[in-house]
Amino acid sequence: MREYVTIRQKAFYEFLQHYNKDKPKEQQIWLDLKDLVIFEYIAQFCLSDNVKIKNNRIVIDDKEFTYISYKKILEDNPFLNIKAKNISQVIGSHINKLVKLGLLDKIFLKENGNKVYFRVSLENDNLITQNIQGVSFQNDKGVSLKNDKGYHSKMSNSMLNIDNKNIDSKNRRNSIYIGSLSDFEKTLLRVISNLQDLFTRYRLPKFPVKDYYNTYKGILKKGYTEKQLLRAIYTRVYKATNDGVDTLKFLETLANPKYTIKSIDQLIVESEAIIEQLELIYDEEEMKAVNYILYTEFLKQCYFYDYAYYIANKKINYLGFFKDFNGQLHHLVEIEYHLLLMKKYLQSKGYELTTEGITTSNKGIRHILISNSLDTLPYSLFIKKLLYGLLISEEDKNIDLETYSSIKGIVNLHNNYLNKLKITDSLDEIISQLEEKIQVEV
Repeated sequence: MREYVTIRQKAFYEFLQHYNKDKPKEQQIWLDLKDLVIFEYIAQFCLSDNVKIKNNRIVIDDKEFTYISYKKILEDNPFLNIKAKNISQVIGSHINKLVKLGLLDKIFLKENGNKVYFRVSLENDNLITQNIQGVSFQNDKGVSLKNDKGYHSKMSNSMLNIDNKNIDSKNRRNSIYIGSLSDFEKTLLRVISNLQDLFTRYRLPKFPVKDYYNTYKGILKKGYTEKQLLRAIYTRVYKATNDGVDTLKFLETLANPKYTIKSIDQLIVESEAIIEQLELIYDEEEMKAVNYILYTEFLKQCYFYDYAYYIANKKINYLGFFKDFNGQLHHLVEIEYHLLLMKKYLQSKGYELTTEGITTSNKGIRHILISNSLDTLPYSLFIKKLLYGLLISEEDKNIDLETYSSIKGIVNLHNNYLNKLKITDSLDEIISQLEEKIQVEV
């Protein structure tokens, strides 16, 4: 049970007044004390640095979601006075209001034991009580926050945030540190990298990263949403690589930024039609995760040899999740971001990372990462050693960056040297250090 319940009443009052202003009565959303207690509890849970809580997190599109059971919410907050037989229905109704207000993101994973995962929106972090030891995990021990500046996910670097550096975004130079990008901007870089590899495979001309990046940002400025843009890209690749279509013609729309701008309305209509087709395949709960379905299909088409085998053999589910050797849950988005870091770091040193196999007997690095994670050692440990090798390569004479340019070289380097290193830094710390070193042109 929590010892304290602390709520920022004034901040919530002002937030709701602003949200409901000029809205008709039927569209207004108001919160009561139970709503606020549940929000504050979930927020503290999501921001907690407790190891046991962190082990119940998943990363999707560079965003961390934390598993919290409805039963746990009730146990730690008995004054909610909710009857046990109505836990899901009653607590769910409170949470749905918080989701509609944009204060929480919620994901339901049917295949993972019907678990519900949450993410608190830091766009309204003035509503969150900072540094309150109010979340119990076991034996009523409090769990403090990570820091007083709010939580940052694995795929971000708050120390290099543009706002923290007081840099006017309009005056950015073309070359900036990857750590200063927003989560969505990192997603764009990852998608562009995937697309460029796909264009190379089909021998289509490809443009510089900054041309695609600026094109996509320009589309967003015209009023299209981030979700619409990503879905349009994912579904076009999905459609282009299916049987019975002119693949080159369909991919050319994405390969040439000018064609993408002219075709964006058509691409969005196309994505909506494909989503309707998916609704015939997946049930209502599964369709709530349609973005992850599309993303998994997107990666499957980009890297057939690396992903299709594991998806077909149910090692990776239709949402892109897989469990490693230790039973830890991971998502394909993690692999893509870590490979992007490796790729960009090596490029800055004049080397290229071989990411895709040439034949079915010569799998790409994605295959190596997945197969080792499933059968040999935990994914986080494997990738941590590879990324750490990049960090110390300038000081350690035993590490030749050229070995990273081939799959065989990477495997040999890991087995013969990296695997023996004792690393005190966490994976998050190593990622942050790499982000500080990597500059990208956007």
